Amino acid sequence: MPWSGRIVGHAAPLLAVLSISCAHGLSAQGQGQSERDNAQLRNDCRLAAQVLTLGQPADRYEWARDIIVKCDESGGQALASLWRSVPADSGELARVVYSTSRLRDQRILDELVTVARDGARPVVVRLCAFQVLVSYYQPGAYVPLRWLQQPPFGSPLGSVTEFRATEGSAPLGPSTRESIHTLMRQLTDSDPDATMRNAARFLAEAFEAETRAGG
Repeated sequence: MPWSGRIVGHAAPLLAVLSISCAHGLSAQGQGQSERDNAQLRNDCRLAAQVLTLGQPADRYEWARDIIVKCDESGGQALASLWRSVPADSGELARVVYSTSRLRDQRILDELVTVARDGARPVVVRLCAFQVLVSYYQPGAYVPLRWLQQPPFGSPLGSVTEFRATEGSAPLGPSTRESIHTLMRQLTDSDPDATMRNAARFLAEAFEAETRAGG
């Protein structure tokens, strides 16, 4: 079944990524199934993980990046590995953000926090890690990259309707939301880059507003 949601709350820039990704069948085969229970999915996930971690075969990269969101066992480690070397290209980063947001796994979260803190990584890569952290804080929440680059302080988080995600085999812990909020407060106070400080402050304040509103 094709993706049929709509984008709200200023999340429209994600539309092109959604359309491209859905053309690869993100919500078709394997939706709601585990690698252990589906031999075809298991084989696909094994190949996808190989492509994303070893880079071979290189011509299957786009397929691997899109299919890995259905891989509850192997997807977490593969996407964590991808974030260690993802290029500072906004178009590719948008696609990696889309895929990563749809696989919720502690191994990915740990790597995203590492990327977000790493002042040696390009700012655009760190900001894109923020985008995924927003979806880990609240499933379906979305913040456009341009908002992180020039924060509209006081604006609420955007969202994507009919959000679906695979739960990875390393589940997120009960303190995930608080740890992400704490990270943003820390970066607001300590990051040497002004763009990162402002983006972190915007998210910290948006999280606080969500909490006050009962979100």
